[in-house]
Amino acid sequence: MSKSISRTSTIEVIKDALTLYECNRISRWQVINRLIHLGLSPDDANTIADHGSVPPRILSGLGVLRR
Repeated sequence: MSKSISRTSTIEVIKDALTLYECNRISRWQVINRLIHLGLSPDDANTIADHGSVPPRILSGLGVLRR
């Protein structure tokens, strides 16, 4: 049986990982590993870890509407 994580949960995991990284509680590679585990590509995970935020093209891929 395959589990699917909701869009809201995915965004929360991304936000939590970035917050922990900014507070020096986890390393950059741990952020990338968490994001890859969510199903993001390694390139997208690396981009998010580098920028500290989620670019609009990745947000739209997650189904988040731009304001």
